[in-house]
Amino acid sequence: MAIKFGVAVNILHGKIEYIGERALGILVVQLTAPHNPTAVAAAVEHIRQRTAQVEVIRG
Repeated sequence: MAIKFGVAVNILHGKIEYIGERALGILVVQLTAPHNPTAVAAAVEHIRQRTAQVEVIRG
């Protein structure tokens, strides 16, 4: 994703829990592209299309 969209990806937290036989994974990442803010939006949309749930936290 970093190369495809030109964003920096920092993994802040990740974990996998099992509910019965099913794995549930949570991954918290920071996406940045100081010189191209639309690249972050494109990367987030790419993730949304491939993931069950995405939450964007700005701060």
